[in-house]
Amino acid sequence: MCQSCEKLGQRTFGEIVALEPVVPVQKNLAGYVTCEDSGSIVDPDNATEDKHGNFWEDSNNLAECEHCNELTPKTELGDNDDYCEECRQEHYDSCSDCGGVISREDATSNEDGDTFCDRCYSRTYTTCAGCESELRYNDCVDRHGCNYCESCAPSDDSGEIEEDSHWRGRDVFDKIGSRRKFGVELETDSCDGWSEWVGDTGWGGKEDGTVSGKEFVSPILYGDDGYDSAWNFAKRMTREGYDVDSSCGYHLHCDLSDTSEDERKSIALAYAYTCDFWLSCVDEERRTNTYCHPNVHDGRVHWDVATIKDGDGHPECRTRYVWLNWCAYSSHKTVEVRLHHGTCDAREVCNWIKAHLRFIDFVVNMTPGQITRMFGNKTMASQVRNMRDIWRDDELSDYYARAVGVEENAYA
Repeated sequence: MCQSCEKLGQRTFGEIVALEPVVPVQKNLAGYVTCEDSGSIVDPDNATEDKHGNFWEDSNNLAECEHCNELTPKTELGDNDDYCEECRQEHYDSCSDCGGVISREDATSNEDGDTFCDRCYSRTYTTCAGCESELRYNDCVDRHGCNYCESCAPSDDSGEIEEDSHWRGRDVFDKIGSRRKFGVELETDSCDGWSEWVGDTGWGGKEDGTVSGKEFVSPILYGDDGYDSAWNFAKRMTREGYDVDSSCGYHLHCDLSDTSEDERKSIALAYAYTCDFWLSCVDEERRTNTYCHPNVHDGRVHWDVATIKDGDGHPECRTRYVWLNWCAYSSHKTVEVRLHHGTCDAREVCNWIKAHLRFIDFVVNMTPGQITRMFGNKTMASQVRNMRDIWRDDELSDYYARAVGVEENAYA
């Protein structure tokens, strides 16, 4: 149509080129974002936002960080972990030995400042039995199953270890219910005036870098006389006003010097099956204490049912900082129960002694099959019933039934 007369007709070339050009409508980009993987402009409703505020059309390029649980580009994740770069730098280190990523809370450093996972540290380092300094296994001197630095190592007379003159106790077992010898270690937070009376008891007090007070160590005890010694010592601690806190523990050594490899295997297996029961008997914060790890800690298996069944004798451990310390057998021919929280309560101390000595006496001659049938996959109430049959002491059984939260007469 003619723009002048509004009649249909043909335009000249000049008329056509003189017309205003057509301008395309521009898209309103307000609210749109740039995609990180393609660089294109996208609607944020059709993209996925990561923890940094960037948007991705393809969510397969993102993954969830195992630490902060936020979405992060997969390119940030490490070869050996699934942590974002920010979390890795703030919360994790690399093991100097195996190169694995470990939480800084759980990492162990040697005296040179190198960082190790628990597995690598425990298979590389030990402590001197004399001065308790850090010591590489390759540099230690072995004397009768104990590791020493060269300065502390006693002379090697290649002779038998003489029986300790402190073994004590008459052949009376009415209270304790076991003929097995034992030793007690009680850690304290404060213990003013201890040197004025402890020396007269046959016990000793020593420094321990993990507590503010002293660690009191019994002589090797036996029978009801040993039971009374532990009872009276704890009572005196209470009268003196000694304190314990969450850093303190109570360690019990049970003599296994007369046991065979098969018997120690039975004991270890019975303890592995009843681990949850024993853990429930102590304060909750003690169950995750650094110095008495459970059988499996941070993915590392110190000892469990499978490894005991497959192995010979008691578990081979490279660290004593587990709730049931089998390293003590090499050094003292004992198994050390490190689990119990610190206490000055005579009833707590002596009930723990009776419970473990009678338990060991009961299971030592059982076969792995018998132990599995009795203790495997049992409820807590069933474990309490088993312990009642083992201990044959209603007062002791009721005491621990209350401790683990099972009604005294519940046997389901």
